[in-house]
Amino acid sequence: MPKPKRNFAGSFDAVAERRQNNLQNKLEAANQRIAELEASVGEQVAQEIPLDMIEANPNQPRKSFYVVQRMKNLLAGQGQKQPIILVKIPAQDKYTIFDGECRYRGAKLLEWGTIKAVFIPYDPETFQEDVLISALNRASINALDEAEAIVRRIQAEIDLSATEIVDKLLSFISYTRRRGEIEALSYLTTNYNDTEAYIETLKFRDEAEKIICLTIAHLGRSCISISSNKFPLLKLSLDLKEVIRDRGLNERIALRLNTINPDSKKLKGKITKQKALKLRQELVDKILEKDWSVKVASEAIKNAIQEITGHTKSSLGQSYAKYLDRIKVEDLTQSDKELLLERLRNLITTIEKN
Repeated sequence: MPKPKRNFAGSFDAVAERRQNNLQNKLEAANQRIAELEASVGEQVAQEIPLDMIEANPNQPRKSFYVVQRMKNLLAGQGQKQPIILVKIPAQDKYTIFDGECRYRGAKLLEWGTIKAVFIPYDPETFQEDVLISALNRASINALDEAEAIVRRIQAEIDLSATEIVDKLLSFISYTRRRGEIEALSYLTTNYNDTEAYIETLKFRDEAEKIICLTIAHLGRSCISISSNKFPLLKLSLDLKEVIRDRGLNERIALRLNTINPDSKKLKGKITKQKALKLRQELVDKILEKDWSVKVASEAIKNAIQEITGHTKSSLGQSYAKYLDRIKVEDLTQSDKELLLERLRNLITTIEKN
């Protein structure tokens, strides 16, 4: 049965009091739990578990599995080097994956009957939080999955849409910067043991701002970095999100590609939704096929937009030509005329020599 959401319109007093009393040590406690779980895993002997007795965690933060084909090849060539980690949730027939879904999917593609696995105890109070923190501490999770996972964690506490959460955090950061207290917001994560002191300094305008910022800090993330580098990915078009997840498109390139849409300032009224989608898909194919860097891809995207708008940067020579066209002889002084005449003679001499 899904957990009922708290109504944002209601009182936040009980939520705020509980979080202020408990958040200070939660991150350390979670990391300690994970360290203990890893230690217990290292002591176990891996068991061969039938694949049909295993199921993925529907709340897994990672949604991008474009590397499964690569994992399949690794498993086929080298075998399984590391066991996956499972839990047994009461009232469920199958084991649930805590870590190792790529290996599980790769094994299924190979049509293996079993896979090596170890087990950790299931704690309903901490399981999903442990899964989230463990995933966020892995380099393999991409920025889009990270942003969506953080939003879902915040939504477990307050009844706000993803857009409302993004906008509220951005507004609070701007407000804090205007007050000259942006460093306090940075220290909320880096000095987690002094959370209460920084909460007092930050002067949240409502409890929703407090919950958003403390949840992000509790996950070991910077509110400023998440707002600037992760949350913008939530506004990507669906096709670009799919390409990130299914084909591994670089997130920074995806953000630049997202400017090719009829709602953007430059292209409004100049391209249809269908043509924008087709152009993005063509560029994605080229970028991935040729393995373009962010710089090269960005230049290609900029050129594509300029072709649509009809705006191209003037060359240096064109700029000089336009400048010369605007010059009026009657406005030149005698010294200007002499200087221009001398430079013209030098230019003619250079041309004749070549």
